Amino acid sequence: MTERKTLNRAIGCTVAALIIGLGASAVRTDQACAAPGEEIRIGSVIEHPFGAGTVKGAPFAAQLIFESTQTFANGLRTSQSMTGALYRDTEGRTRHELPRSGAPEIVSISDPVAGVLYSLHMFQHAARRLQVTPMQQNREMEEHEMKARALQERQMVTSAGPVADVSAGDKAEPLKKVDALGTLTLERVQAVGTRVTITVPEGTEGNDRAFDIISEKWYSPELQMVVMVKMSDPRRGDTTYRLTNIDRSEQPRALFEVPPDFSVSDGKTEGEAVKLRVN
Repeated sequence: MTERKTLNRAIGCTVAALIIGLGASAVRTDQACAAPGEEIRIGSVIEHPFGAGTVKGAPFAAQLIFESTQTFANGLRTSQSMTGALYRDTEGRTRHELPRSGAPEIVSISDPVAGVLYSLHMFQHAARRLQVTPMQQNREMEEHEMKARALQERQMVTSAGPVADVSAGDKAEPLKKVDALGTLTLERVQAVGTRVTITVPEGTEGNDRAFDIISEKWYSPELQMVVMVKMSDPRRGDTTYRLTNIDRSEQPRALFEVPPDFSVSDGKTEGEAVKLRVN
């Protein structure tokens, strides 16, 4: 179980490194490498796009698009984007081509039927294989959910600024508001929206006026996963994660297998570190 976590964290931090390559207006390292579970946090969605647990009977393929824009005080506007891909078959196997600019470099494959997890390095034609039992998966999921609940509220407030003791006459705490946005059709699938608005009071970060950090999450009950996230922060610009070209048909089995010309190494010891390089 520890090695699987190490593998997942390595994949997640690889995503972070790719995202940080877009510039400061994208997503902070702590957002992409923080423990998964933050309700509306793009780094976690990119790291764990299929959500928790195995989903059967809902195959699909989709292109993943990550976009970041920022407008500066002098009118300069910067815009960057990365693309990836997601696949799932009827049995719940998944393939995640991590977003980047250009051809996919890191691909994560989960095969719950065979109880195996693969990390493919497409440029090196190498694969990392880890055997995972259902018991290990369930135990890790329980720990994941417990940590997510514990971190969710704290991370949301921390991202908005330090929490002060109002009773002691210090600066006011950031205020959080949650709104239900109803149902929307996105890429031919129904999605339920939630908006979280955090109002950062004047003076919390040296700001001369209050400002809002707004996040939206759109979740598809049909696919049982998030299909779009939007974040708007005046300090860092606008960031969007979305799925496009969603195809609900069954996916080829070959997508969830290691290509025959790849070398394969096995993860055996719990303490072994897994390193995924970003070229």
